[in-house]
Amino acid sequence: MLRATEIAANTHSGVVVLHSHPRATRWQSMSGPDRDAESSYANLARELTGLPLVGMTLAGRDHTWSARHWDTGVGRNIAPSAAHNVRVIGATLDLSWNDQAVPVPRSTRQHRRTVSCWGGATQADLTRRRILVVGAGSVGLDVAVRLAASGLTSITVMDFDIVKEHNLDRLIGATPRDAALRRAKTHVAHRELLRNAIAANARIEISDLSICEPEGLAVALDHDLIFCCVDR
Repeated sequence: MLRATEIAANTHSGVVVLHSHPRATRWQSMSGPDRDAESSYANLARELTGLPLVGMTLAGRDHTWSARHWDTGVGRNIAPSAAHNVRVIGATLDLSWNDQAVPVPRSTRQHRRTVSCWGGATQADLTRRRILVVGAGSVGLDVAVRLAASGLTSITVMDFDIVKEHNLDRLIGATPRDAALRRAKTHVAHRELLRNAIAANARIEISDLSICEPEGLAVALDHDLIFCCVDR
């Protein structure tokens, strides 16, 4: 462990400790030996690298990953914070969810047609993902509204443009008053998504940035799925 930590420190990297529970399924909590092993390395890793130790567990039966980062306390009193999910990159982007930290949103009668299309498991996965829609024009706004109406709980819309008169024949929900006041397209998007969202406590956010600038890219990296809908 000391050698790995020294290599990480010299390359400005962090340290991840991996182990498996071969017969387990779903998100895993730590056993006593798991906690003892990771805590014995946590302070060393943070002191040498400046980054918290990351611990990960693989459930062997369904290949669900769990994770935590040891980021509070010092010395023998260091403690972990559980991750909300783990992104698993392969042929597709899969997420392993910590159901205690991010409970499955409750489905209502309004969701029944959507759930019938792809099943409860897919709905439980999609509704918890943080979605970014880049572009609030005719296509992007329509996509964002449909996502909100499908029960997704966290949607951000990014666009740096304003509503103009020539947008009104294609921009759903936009009014002549929006064009006269030169309102941001994200203002219209926020209004329309709140009007159409069916998830309880839906989180609708807006960003007046461009994804081509560093600040906009940073926002994008904080999301699980990105829909790029840039049109004229």
